Amino acid sequence: MKVPPNATALFDLEMEISEIDPGIYTLSFAEPYLGNNEPLEFEADLTKTTDNTYCLSRNEYPWGLPE
Repeated sequence: MKVPPNATALFDLEMEISEIDPGIYTLSFAEPYLGNNEPLEFEADLTKTTDNTYCLSRNEYPWGLPE
């Protein structure tokens, strides 16, 4: 299975978390079919702003489907 050349994201994820103190938080997602892909884990610095964006590029499907 080939990824279409115009594909820009396998999925978009938006989250809203309320009632937390300002700080630096580590967000980590459990991915049962991660394979050789980089884990989806990043720091969100919420000390000066309440918004944070993170983008992770992948060159193969993360769930291990054969090409």
